[in-house]
Amino acid sequence: MKILLVIVFFVSCGFNLCGQSRAMRHLFKDKPKNLSLFINPTIQYTQIIQQNCLVPGIRAGVIINKKVALGGVYEFTMNDIIIPVTRGGGKLGMKSAGALFEYTIWPLRKVHLTIPISTGIGQLKITESLNNITAGNPYFFFAQPGLMIEINSWKYTKV
Repeated sequence: MKILLVIVFFVSCGFNLCGQSRAMRHLFKDKPKNLSLFINPTIQYTQIIQQNCLVPGIRAGVIINKKVALGGVYEFTMNDIIIPVTRGGGKLGMKSAGALFEYTIWPLRKVHLTIPISTGIGQLKITESLNNITAGNPYFFFAQPGLMIEINSWKYTKV
């Protein structure tokens, strides 16, 4: 019986030693993080005036409680869109900027859903036009909803 008590004592001491958390050694203290920053390059494919176009951009902001993200977005056309001569000719470029709101469903799972909504203002610019007359307002407002499937690939990255 004494041997059994000694074995139980040593095993329980071992559990106590192994159960304690290790002290982290880095610049920032280990506190629950309710806020984290993100920066996200984007690229979209679309057609404008029946021409293929790439629209790269960047999104950045703050993630609150791993579910809600608030930030900004900036996008522009990578290649110039050729305007037909019947419409006055020239090249069309576009850029836009605005606010971003995202909600993430099941953020701690490896694969989860994110619902982004961005809204803001954009500008169309015509260059090398045959007639220097532009019709309409070159500024526009946009609202762009989306649905993304994300994969938590590492502690600090998502694909």
